[in-house]
Amino acid sequence: MIAYASRTGNVRDIVGRLDKSIPMKEITASTIVQDPYYLLTYTDKLGEAPEVVRQFLSSHEENRENLRGVIASGNANFGNRNFCGSAIEISQWLRVPIIRMIDLRGNQDDIATISSSYRKMIVGEQV
Repeated sequence: MIAYASRTGNVRDIVGRLDKSIPMKEITASTIVQDPYYLLTYTDKLGEAPEVVRQFLSSHEENRENLRGVIASGNANFGNRNFCGSAIEISQWLRVPIIRMIDLRGNQDDIATISSSYRKMIVGEQV
């Protein structure tokens, strides 16, 4: 599964272009994910994880235990220090890999990388 948070629509657009066989779920602070998943989030303020994502990860142990990787959308115009800072923050906090850091709505290479990584790490396919 890919659990995601979207505010401006960039993340929702990315999710819409991913392989339709991948289960998707938009999160709230109270969502619980009981299977291995990737988290796809936007970056808030100047390089921070959104509050809804922090609450989602903090409030339920399953959400932390089942997280296998993080993907973030950000804006490269904010500079390297702040670009996709949400992915860096979550990766360091929960010791999970950053799967992809995407500028705004991303491109086809971003979509292919996410899908390939998902099939390998979550589904267990040989890619």
